[in-house]
Amino acid sequence: MSERFELPDQARKIRDREAAHLERCATEEAARADRPPAALEAVCRVLSQRQRYMGAMGEHFSVQDLEGILVVDYLDERLLRAVLQVLQAYRERAGGGASPETAGRVQEAIDPVLRELPPYPVGYVVLYHVRRSFERFYELGRQHANGRHAELEHAFACVLLEAVERYVRTRELPVQRHFSDVEREYSSVRRLKCGCGEEKYEVALQSLHAPEGATPFDRLDLRCGRCGAKRTVTFDLPAFRDMYQL
Repeated sequence: MSERFELPDQARKIRDREAAHLERCATEEAARADRPPAALEAVCRVLSQRQRYMGAMGEHFSVQDLEGILVVDYLDERLLRAVLQVLQAYRERAGGGASPETAGRVQEAIDPVLRELPPYPVGYVVLYHVRRSFERFYELGRQHANGRHAELEHAFACVLLEAVERYVRTRELPVQRHFSDVEREYSSVRRLKCGCGEEKYEVALQSLHAPEGATPFDRLDLRCGRCGAKRTVTFDLPAFRDMYQL
């Protein structure tokens, strides 16, 4: 049986440093989110932090190997929680929702994008759809604003808040967290790059290990679909036992 994968010290340092930076950024931007345009601008500034930690990881680790993938996924989740913090702060100040007419118009423009999200999305997938939602919203604003920018922006902030909250909930409820963690495993495998240059690892065998007194984990035995190279990786499943304590 393979031992559980442990992040190198350097990767943990980058992860923890960038996570702390995201927390500070979220607090600062939440304080600025007092009006609809300010809230959306604050969200965009938070989203731009992804370039920072992708660059920091890329200096030391490939983002197509397990160390890079795990750290970036961890920080992507923290980034979405930072976005949620900003939008929740705005909602508290705003007090109420948009008018049914405006909310319906924004929902109609954005829903097709958000409905494409899988039941247990990985953070980078949610971020991709959030960015696509901004593109759809800007197109809506160009077509239908008619001097009602603030009302449209408020409705869009409410739609985004609901979408990001939905993702965060999948990471907090034990059953959903477990299935979300399993989906992350396969997402990570799809992004791993073999030494031959291909991203074609296939899962030959998956086995669950739950050693007493330790975090349960999955072991995945992989095989490159191109060159046949074999590799074994492990992923922690911290919510596995929690599912049976509900």
